[in-house]
Amino acid sequence: MKRKTLFNLVTAGFLTLTASLAITMCRKSRKPVSIETVVKNLKKAGYIAVKEVEFEGGFYQAEVIDAVGNQAEVKLTLRGVITSPAAMTSEKISMVEAIDAVNKAGYINIYSIKLKDDFYFVSAVDAKEPERKAKLKVDVNTGEVSEELYI
Repeated sequence: MKRKTLFNLVTAGFLTLTASLAITMCRKSRKPVSIETVVKNLKKAGYIAVKEVEFEGGFYQAEVIDAVGNQAEVKLTLRGVITSPAAMTSEKISMVEAIDAVNKAGYINIYSIKLKDDFYFVSAVDAKEPERKAKLKVDVNTGEVSEELYI
């Protein structure tokens, strides 16, 4: 009887210690990596720009720009592993499509293009008047090209 009680006490102690150790290990592994590590992982995954990174609700969320200029929202685990690259702007045009739209609108020799908010800002030469440079903006939602001002 004493042996059985001693065995039960030792077993209960062992199980308590094992459970405590498992909980401690789980807590340690739940510590998120730094935002710096998250940004490095996004760059390694091929995203050319990271616009924003937040840690919220137990995971990281980042707004990024891919190699063709499309914006995307990416979720990452606590350890900085990408889990869901869901496109934010699946209906928005890429930078390549914006360049095509500018060329079709009668502009050539694009020498600058930049994405800001919902527009690509483009500097190009007017094909009809090659001595005239133009500042344009291309709506990322519609692809509509409009001239901003003359240079």
